[in-house]
Amino acid sequence: MSFPNPDNYARDCDCGTAGANTTPPPASLVAEAEQAIRLISPSTGLNFGSISSGGFVDLTISLVGAAIDDTVFVTCLNTAGRGATDGKLIFEAFVSATNTVTVRAHNPTSGSIDPALYNFRVTIIKG
Repeated sequence: MSFPNPDNYARDCDCGTAGANTTPPPASLVAEAEQAIRLISPSTGLNFGSISSGGFVDLTISLVGAAIDDTVFVTCLNTAGRGATDGKLIFEAFVSATNTVTVRAHNPTSGSIDPALYNFRVTIIKG
């Protein structure tokens, strides 16, 4: 999704450029676009403990500014968490309460996995 950049609009109606959009976007649209793309992206260490076959474990982190309608992405920053060792785990994240993000580790394999402490980056796009 892309949002209009107000700096790309011509400011002078006498600019003489054929087809130029000489009307700036409404201030409300500019404010909405700037709000929608604001990111909060800290990193944190999480240790999920043993996760049984087909099971999942949730851990929460405090993240000031997180709201229920925000979009959340989570990335494991450790190579082992994405590789052959524990890379079979599936990580997801969501805002579970104001200022709180839940990171879920799901084990879709037929055996239990006890992952190490991994560092994660949790990125929120404000809704």
